[in-house]
Order: sequence, then C-alpha cells, then structure tokens
Amino acid sequence: MFNTTKTVFIFLFVLIVALNCDNSDTSLNEDLMPTTAKIQKPDLLSETKIADQILVNGNIITMNPDLPRAKALAISAGKIMFVGSVKDVMSLAGYNTVVMDVEGKTVLPGFVDAHNHLLSETIVSGDKTLEEAQEYGLANGITSMADMSVGPSVVEPLKAFNNSGLLKIRTSLYLSYSDACGRSLGNWYLDYPVNLDPSHMMRIPGVKIFTDGWTCSMLPAFTFSIPNASYQSPNGNLLVEPDRLYDSLAELQENGYQAAVHALGDLAVENSLDAFDKLLSDKDNVLRHRMEHNMYIRPELLSRYGDTGVLPVIWDSKACFIENALSVHPSKIIETNNYVLEEKAHSWINPWRSLIDANPGLNIAYHSDESWGISTPFLDLYSLVTRNETLFFDNEYLCEAKDWLRDESLSVEEALNIMTMGSAYSLFMEEHIGSLEKGKFADLIVASDDPTQIKPEQLKDIEVLLTIIDGKAEYCGEGYSGYCQ
Repeated sequence: MFNTTKTVFIFLFVLIVALNCDNSDTSLNEDLMPTTAKIQKPDLLSETKIADQILVNGNIITMNPDLPRAKALAISAGKIMFVGSVKDVMSLAGYNTVVMDVEGKTVLPGFVDAHNHLLSETIVSGDKTLEEAQEYGLANGITSMADMSVGPSVVEPLKAFNNSGLLKIRTSLYLSYSDACGRSLGNWYLDYPVNLDPSHMMRIPGVKIFTDGWTCSMLPAFTFSIPNASYQSPNGNLLVEPDRLYDSLAELQENGYQAAVHALGDLAVENSLDAFDKLLSDKDNVLRHRMEHNMYIRPELLSRYGDTGVLPVIWDSKACFIENALSVHPSKIIETNNYVLEEKAHSWINPWRSLIDANPGLNIAYHSDESWGISTPFLDLYSLVTRNETLFFDNEYLCEAKDWLRDESLSVEEALNIMTMGSAYSLFMEEHIGSLEKGKFADLIVASDDPTQIKPEQLKDIEVLLTIIDGKAEYCGEGYSGYCQ
C-alpha cells in the first residue's frame, strides 16, 4: 500500500512539474524567424517517443513557410520528429539518442532532381557501376530523383539493384513510350503498373513521350525556319503530329500514368499545350502531367501552363549551350543557336522569370537532365540565379549570360523552392519530401554555406558535407566521415 501511494505521488509530482515547465526559448535568431511563423512545440505529455538522432546548432532552412528557419531537429525511425529550437529538440533526447552538432553549418532538404539519367545511362554506357553513379548523386546532395526514358532493357537491372537493398536515392522511373527518334516502343509499359507508394525506394509514376528532336541527330521543332538547314527540315524535327500526341496522352491517362512530354522548340511546346488543353478540357490535372525542358517558349504561350495546369519541368540557364554550342555539339547546331540568339532568344529561350510571373502559384519542377559529371544541384542553383553557367570537361568552363538571359533570373529562394518542393510535387511526394517538417522523411543535407546569405557568384562553390536519407548518413564529406561508419 505504501509503495503504491508513493508511486502515485511521484507520478503526480512529475506531471505537475511538466505542466508548469516554461518551454519558451529565446535562443532562436529573431531576424531569421518572422513573427508570423507558427513555432511548433513538442507536447511533452503526449510525446511517447525518444529521438533516435538529434541535429543541433544548425542554420536550418526548412522550406516550410510556417517555420522558415530553425536551429535543431529530431529524427525518429527515419522521419523528422520535430523541428525548432535547440532547447525544445533536446527535450526529446534519451540515453541512446545520437546528438550531431553541425556547428552552425547550413542544413537544407535534400535536392529533388525531377529528370535525370543517372542510373539508366550508367547501365547503357557501362562506364561506371550503379554504386558509383549513386555515390556521385549522394555526394552532390541528391536525395530523390526521377530517371527518365527508361527502356525495357534497363528496368529489370534497376529493379534488381533496388531489390538487393543497394538503392539509396529515392528513384522514380519514367518509362519510355517512344525512343529518342520518336519511334513507338509499343505498350510494353503496361507490364509495369503505376506505383506511387512513398515508402518504396523505387516507384513508377509515369511515361515519357518525345515530341521533337535534339537527340538522335535532330533539332527541336520551331515555328520559324532555320537558316542553312538543308540537312534536315527547315523547321527542325517534329517527331509526333498533334493528333497522335493527343491519342498517346489519352492512352496514358486512361491507364493512370502521368505523362512527361519532351518539348524543346516553340512548335513542340505549343502542340503539347494544345494536346493537354484538349485532354484535360477544364478538368483538374490530377495525374500531374508534365512538360520537360520547355526551352523555347513564345511569350503568348507562357500563361497557358497555368491555364491547363500542366507542370513545367525546367533546367538551368544553359548559357554555355546557347553561346558556345560549337564546343559542345556538332557544328550544325551552332547555326540554330546563332539565329535564335540574334532574333528570338531575348524573349524565347529559358524565360523562367517570365514563366513564374505569368503563372502565379503554378508548381514548377527542376531537372538537371544529366547523367554524370557535368551538372550538380549547386551549379544549377548558381545558373538559375545568375543565369551564368559552369560546365566541367577537362577544365572548368564558365559562360556569362547575355543581358536578355540575365533578365530572366530567379531569386535564391525561388530556385530552392523549385529544386525541392516543386520537384517533390511533380513526383507526388510533396507530403513526404521537399521540406524539413514533422512527419516527413529525414532526407537532408549539410552544406558549407548558406545560399541565401552569400553573393550569387559564390553559389557554385557551395560544398555538400553530409547527405542523410531516412535518417541515415549516406554520404560523408571532409570532417564528417565519422557519421558514415
């Protein structure tokens, strides 16, 4: 009887103390925390879990508008348990909790590359192993990605890689409806049903369709004639006629697949918008159909993205590509770029500022369209903000944007949102990745600098120090190697 009474007394005492605890914290930098922010507080009475890991003393950019900045976060079972002040987060620590002090370094959500060829091209080329390709992505802060134009001969090796437990980057596969030359591959994709389960490391959201060239020794499809284009069609290469494009989109929609339409030239962009407009016919774009690249957009087409609800997936400035195509591509392509540069480029090529302004609230995603060794997310962030571009071949190669391209610059915050939350939305994953907030996967990176606080020209020099996926350190740079043991 005495012991029971004693136990109850102790419990009541602890309860009263907990109820009267002052959990306020003044350590958070008020300059980084708007007064309108909703500061999330842990409920110490209802919280039954103890954090597996705690990250403290960070400059955390959450990409959550309700709490843009924080100092610490807690992780439990691979998911974010709490984000806030050091004091509140440390209240969730237990005896076995691993506490990581990042010493003021910047913490960001992992980058979401909504269109690359990292794994598939590795299989096709055979130059690297899948493990090496994946390590490259992790070292550059990519925690989720979409591998595009995956053909039948590539799907099975990727499935085997995933089933072996080796896949660490969340990967969405987009199956090929046609090859890069526009030739139909049949309905083989039906053997691989849509899988949007967020808990799966490998998923299948949709199918990709090529509408115009740039691969297969062909050019984008334009509404204008290309000078000296005797080697091919004077207007570039349209791979699929409008009626057939609509029929293909209707087929994909009927089977529940998200369509990802490759459209570079302004004619291909216009035809794709027309097809989506007909397909959706004032319906919501529930399958989140996408358009890839969107490189040449006539001004009158800009607002049509928002009108149809189709998602544009955009890349960096491509200043090197535009101004120095001769060093990158066959000489025939420089002719096109010189013409467009002289006559159209000031308002047509990669008009990302104009695209955002014409479509308030439209979800826009980011892609690198790369496989290995040319582009990285921080280089792409640099390009989206400055519109300059850095390429790596034998040596670093910098191209400075012309004034007409620089006028289409994005802010750092806009670019980061596109590279995280916007891309997550394109993959049906915005509830699980793209920001650092309670309940989402603990996918994050530690970076050497705060991209919002340095000069734009310094963005390309930011290094990824640590990449964490599902709460596990998957890449550890200099000074962080101990976390990967």
